[in-house]
Amino acid sequence: MVMLVMLVMPVMPGCGPGREALGLAADDDEGDGTDNEGQGTEDPTSGNGCTSDDECPSGYECWDGECSPICTHPGTTGIAGINAGTPVYPVCSDWGEDNNEWGDGDGDGDPGCVSSEDCGAGRACLQAGCVTAEPISACPGPSFVARSLGLVDDVPVHDLAFVDFDGDQQDELVLLLDELLLVVDGQATSSITVPSQLDVMAVGRFDEDGVPDLFLGSHGADAATLVVGSPDQLPAIIEPLLLVDVVLGDALGVDWLAGGTDELVLTAEPPTIAPLLVEGLATGAPTQTPLDRVSGSRVGILELGGDQLPELWFAHECRVQVLAGARAGLVFDDDLQTSGCEFAAGSLVDGADELVALVPGNGIDLIVELALDRPLASRSIAGSHAQATVVSVADWPREAVLLSRPDATLVWSSGGQAPDCHASVPELATTVRAVSGDVDGDGIAELATIDELGAAHLWTSGG
Repeated sequence: MVMLVMLVMPVMPGCGPGREALGLAADDDEGDGTDNEGQGTEDPTSGNGCTSDDECPSGYECWDGECSPICTHPGTTGIAGINAGTPVYPVCSDWGEDNNEWGDGDGDGDPGCVSSEDCGAGRACLQAGCVTAEPISACPGPSFVARSLGLVDDVPVHDLAFVDFDGDQQDELVLLLDELLLVVDGQATSSITVPSQLDVMAVGRFDEDGVPDLFLGSHGADAATLVVGSPDQLPAIIEPLLLVDVVLGDALGVDWLAGGTDELVLTAEPPTIAPLLVEGLATGAPTQTPLDRVSGSRVGILELGGDQLPELWFAHECRVQVLAGARAGLVFDDDLQTSGCEFAAGSLVDGADELVALVPGNGIDLIVELALDRPLASRSIAGSHAQATVVSVADWPREAVLLSRPDATLVWSSGGQAPDCHASVPELATTVRAVSGDVDGDGIAELATIDELGAAHLWTSGG
C-alpha cells in the first residue's frame, strides 16, 4: 500500500491580486520543523490597520486590512518525518494587473451587496456592487443527438472520462460506478472491479510507459486507488492508496513540472489545508509538496500565453487563483466578492485559454471573463443556472461554456475575443458532469454527461 499524506499547512494571505507568485525553491531546512525566516526581527507594521496602500510604508501594501510586506518570503519550513519533496515559496511576478476595478458597477450610487439577492431585477452582485451587463445575443445553436451506451439506467455513475488506453486515436469512455469501472470501447464494454465508495476520477500518465493511468478517490474520505494502465491490455492492476488527513475535494493529473510524466494535484473540501502536488505516484514512493500559498477546493487546468505549458487554477466559493508553471508562479488572485460562483476554463477565444466565472444574478446570469492583462469584463444572459462546464462541440474551432440546471444554455464566441452567442440546449438541462472526447477517431468531438439521477449519456453534436 502506498501512503500519501496531505500536510496540514496554514494558507498564507497573498501579496495582492495579480502581483504575487509562487516558485519552487530548494529545501534548505533539513526537516527540523523550524522556521528560520525573520528570526530576531519584528514586523514594523504589526497590528496596523489600513484601507489602502497609501497608508502603508514603502515596500508594504494593504492586504486584508493590514499593511503586509509586498511578496514576502515566508522562510523555509522543514516537515520532520515526511518526504515532502521541494517546498513552494512565493516570488514576485509582473504578469497581470490588479483587476478589481468595479467600484459602484453601473455608477448609480447603489449600496454594496454580498449576493445578488441584494440587487434589483436584471442585476447581479459583483465585486460587492450591484451591476448590469450587456446581454449576450441569441444565435442558432447546435443540436445534440443521444447515442446508446447499452447501460442499465438505474445504476448510478459517479464520474466519467475519455481515455485512449490502447493508443489507437479513439477514446474509450470510462465510467466509475460503485465497485466497478466500465470501459466502453466502440460496441464492446469491459469491467474492472475496484473498491467501493469511490466517486472522483483523475486521468494521468503517472509512469513512463506512456499509457494513461487512473486515480480514484472519494469525496470527503481518505480511500483512494491507483489503476495502472498497460500498453498490452486494458488497465487491470489495482494498487490501494492511503490518504492520511485528507478530506478529498478534487483531483487532477497534469505534467505541471514538465518532467515527462504527470503529477497528481489534490485539493481538500473544505480547503482548510493546502493543495498537494504528488510526484512519482506510480513508483511506490511518491513525494508530495504542499502548495501552501494557494487555496481552493476545486482545481483545473488552462494554458495561457501560447507557450504550451499548463497553468493550474484553484477556486473556492468566489475566489480564484491561477498558478503558472512551477518556476513562474502565482499570476492571478481575485475574489469576486459575491456568492454562488462557478468557474471554468478552456479555449473559448482565439489565441489562448480563458478563465470565466458564472455569477448568478437576479433573473440573469453573468458570464465574467477573468483576464490577467485587462480588467474584468462581463456579459449577461436571462435565466438562472447552477453549473458551468467547458465542452467541445462538433468541429467548432473553439470550445463553449455549458450552463446547466435547471435548464441548459450554451455560450460561445463566434470569432471575437469574448463570448457573444448563446443558444438553448434543453436535452442537456439536468447535466451535472460533462466531458468531451473522440470515440470514433473522426476528429469530431462527442460529449459524455451524467445527469442529476446518475445516468450516463453519450451525445453527438452538430450544427
